[in-house]
Amino acid sequence: MPKWVWIVIALGIVVLASVAFLWGSFFPSQERYREDVLTVLRGRGGLDPGLAFLLRGLEADLNCRDEALCLRQENFSVALELAEEYENILGDYQGRICQSGRLRPSPNDRAEHDKLCQLLGRLFKEVGGVKMNATLALQFLASNDADAARPLLKRFLDRILEHRERVLAITEELQTITWLEPVLPAVKP
Repeated sequence: MPKWVWIVIALGIVVLASVAFLWGSFFPSQERYREDVLTVLRGRGGLDPGLAFLLRGLEADLNCRDEALCLRQENFSVALELAEEYENILGDYQGRICQSGRLRPSPNDRAEHDKLCQLLGRLFKEVGGVKMNATLALQFLASNDADAARPLLKRFLDRILEHRERVLAITEELQTITWLEPVLPAVKP
């Protein structure tokens, strides 16, 4: 065979290998995409304990069983600290999964990716609402007597609890994406 045929064959192999590599980069496998998302949502330990921990924390720590205790400054301080911490973590998750461009869903996962990003955005918004109401309650408590401010504090608490309920509804929606099960809190029977 002439030398130029071998050169064309070699170039053809290089081109095909490059196309295959690029195809894999732009359209990752379903398994790879899902594992990358689960890795992000599992957290990094320490200050990023993972999505399941955050959702359980929002459910448990914002639960109010005794109104007299819940209207105290300490309760609003805990809600504020929790919201500030979780807001940063949820923003990180949303950025790494939805906005970085590094995690591209496979064509089969596009709808669930969009739904996950929308739900993470809603969680971020609800945690921001908790933060805002806790901040307002603490500012109001700093300049007013707690007993005189009780009706307004009750409204702030009610709003925080409404945000908590919406977080629980979002958690249920997240559970409809079945492959997220390893990073979500266990479903209560």
